[in-house]
Amino acid sequence: MASAAFWVVSALAWWHGLPSKPPTDNWRWGVFGMGMGLLSVYWMFRVSPAPDPIPGQCPKCGYDLTGNASGVCPECGTRVG
Repeated sequence: MASAAFWVVSALAWWHGLPSKPPTDNWRWGVFGMGMGLLSVYWMFRVSPAPDPIPGQCPKCGYDLTGNASGVCPECGTRVG
């Protein structure tokens, strides 16, 4: 889909006499966008706090432990209690 959009824009640019390639200093916007994307991924996984475990569920896998008297999650083997 992106390649089709590129060809349409290129054809329109050629028809109107515009340059077919952007100026060479636009690479800075790409570097800026990549940096912001990496920063947001870093923030999402490192800065935001982990959600609190829900009572009655395994804190590791979220399995419902209602009625479990063994103290071990049958899904992942984590000790709970």
